[in-house]
Amino acid sequence: MIKEHKMYSVICDRCKINAFENDENIAWESEGSAWEMAYASGWQKIKGRHYCPGCYEINDEDELVVKVGVRMYWTPGT
Repeated sequence: MIKEHKMYSVICDRCKINAFENDENIAWESEGSAWEMAYASGWQKIKGRHYCPGCYEINDEDELVVKVGVRMYWTPGT
């Protein structure tokens, strides 16, 4: 039997990379599970949007800010 399932993944709102692109599991059964795994890999949520480690930085005031200018692609597992 083949059954359709609704699955969730986390995509960077800046560079559009999938948080689980190079992992064995590329999607999760709940939004919460997908976010927990992405967060454990260094992803952050800033103003309701999701960013991979290559697309945000911590400024001098210890605030998370989205990088501007040249896109910085992040490779999962690095």
